[in-house]
Amino acid sequence: MLRTIDLAEIQLRMSEKISGFQHMETQWSVERKTADIPKTQPRIDKDIKNIILTKLEKLENENFFLDPNCNLHQLSEQLKTNPKYLSQVINQEKKSNFNNYINELRINYLLPKLLKDIEFRNSKLSYISFSLGYNNLNTFNAAFKKRLGILPSNFINELNNAFEIKSKTPTQPSYKLKKIG
Repeated sequence: MLRTIDLAEIQLRMSEKISGFQHMETQWSVERKTADIPKTQPRIDKDIKNIILTKLEKLENENFFLDPNCNLHQLSEQLKTNPKYLSQVINQEKKSNFNNYINELRINYLLPKLLKDIEFRNSKLSYISFSLGYNNLNTFNAAFKKRLGILPSNFINELNNAFEIKSKTPTQPSYKLKKIG
């Protein structure tokens, strides 16, 4: 039970570190060799790629992924690029397809809220799912389980149990001193 919570916290910290490394890689403009890019995809100019990544990072910070209508076409319009370029940048730089990328952002956004906000954590799963931009509870359940290996309902139950155990743990010794005299 506590292992799941510890694992979630570790994964969250690792995601933050990885995000930081990806940001540094973008800033350094590490150029990939032509051989690394499949022949079916045209090579994107590194300046265009960096512009897309910078705009994408800005939108990530604004939590664009919480919009239930978020899709590749809509996002490419927002970034003023074409969907093929955006998809290619996400595939190469985020190491994921568009849907998995959005799901990853949503679950990463959710984890700290579950850990810190008791009221939110005890909301209905359909509400939590909808607040993350999911239109379908099953899609949310699948994305959460793919990311953490456990269904959100089970994770929340374990989290609540862990906090309950923590709050019941005495902070002072439970023994009583015998009064002399």
